[in-house]
Amino acid sequence: MINAGRGYLQQAPWIVFGPGAALFVTVVGLNFVGDAIRDALDPRLRET
Repeated sequence: MINAGRGYLQQAPWIVFGPGAALFVTVVGLNFVGDAIRDALDPRLRET
């Protein structure tokens, strides 16, 4: 979808913002989920 909007970037730049924002939110969300899983399962991070 982002690649399809490249042709219209000069006339209507908001066409690219929707898919770009969805991709950004997905990547950041998965990063937070990965950090939470690491924090929960890594025994080196637990204090005794």
